[in-house]
Amino acid sequence: MARTPLLLNPKFLLQNLRDGFDAAKARTGHEGGLIALSAGGLILAFFLLALLAPLALNAPGFVSYGAGALVLLLVLASTGAGAVALWRLMAAGAREGGGALVQATGIVNESAIQAALSDAEDAGLRALVPRDAQDAMTGRVQGLAMAAVQSGPQVFLVIRLKQAAPISLIFAPKAAPWPFALPADGTLTPVPTPGGVDGLAWATDRDPALVWSGRLGPALAMSAAGGEAPFLSLRAKALVLRWNHGDVGTAALIGRELCLAIAKA
Repeated sequence: MARTPLLLNPKFLLQNLRDGFDAAKARTGHEGGLIALSAGGLILAFFLLALLAPLALNAPGFVSYGAGALVLLLVLASTGAGAVALWRLMAAGAREGGGALVQATGIVNESAIQAALSDAEDAGLRALVPRDAQDAMTGRVQGLAMAAVQSGPQVFLVIRLKQAAPISLIFAPKAAPWPFALPADGTLTPVPTPGGVDGLAWATDRDPALVWSGRLGPALAMSAAGGEAPFLSLRAKALVLRWNHGDVGTAALIGRELCLAIAKA
């Protein structure tokens, strides 16, 4: 059976040193030559200073000045090379940081955010107010467009279906009143709640509602176990969830589970 290497194992230490040198080489890139030149120049300058100082005391004045000037020029040149290498490394780091920022913000689609908030308004889960978002994540899971958006204290999750749902289904956790006006999609009748989560559910057609409740139930139960079950609205091509408290990351995780369940149907 393989043994875990000890900190004092020579092979382990050698591997750490090798990894460290490789990491340093990758980090310094093309500036490694300048850094080596700078360090070598400074070491040579101090070596010459130690070697020439005793000789310069007994040498003519112009020889002493010449030796001192040589050492000074070597120190200045080495310091300049090190400064140039440091400046290039800082500039490269700034470019890497800027690129990472662009990549991180590039995954957020502004039009998807606006469409998600519009769907939340149509479902009666958001007021008709300016569509400001404090945080958001957008993307696709199993070919389904998804957006998790924090707007004010509420967090909304919207999944766009490929085909319109044959029913309208709504769920209110713990029998809470629906936040805003219900869409006029037809007569609503009580149906079992998705996943048996505490609350009330209604649908325009019972049998299809039971099928959709089976798909959506596990994700809602997971959310409820985490502390809060969301309001839910399924109508046309929009599945909308609303949490009064929460965060975008958790909503996106719930959304992923919902997308996987819908895609399997």
